[in-house]
Amino acid sequence: MSSLEELIRAAAARGELTYLSVVPVAGKGPNNIGWSASFSPGATWGTGYGLAADPVEALKLAMLDKGLGRLPGKLEKTIVTAEKPKGKKPDPVDDSDFLGG
Repeated sequence: MSSLEELIRAAAARGELTYLSVVPVAGKGPNNIGWSASFSPGATWGTGYGLAADPVEALKLAMLDKGLGRLPGKLEKTIVTAEKPKGKKPDPVDDSDFLGG
């Protein structure tokens, strides 16, 4: 398995390091503390999760989570990709009231 530093640097180089978190939780570890980690890449659906007694191991598990990129079955069936409208561009919206102008 890659080191945590290698995983983080590779994700950053791909522009995929958008969210990385690790927090202590009650669990099996020193002083009954475990670690919960999560990772959300930029271009892949979902969030990876990891739970371990060691924070580095939890982060590695989150970044290598096999659940990343898999859409839930119901959602996968309902996604519709809209086509880009052709022809004339829409008129600009007057948002001066919204902007306080």
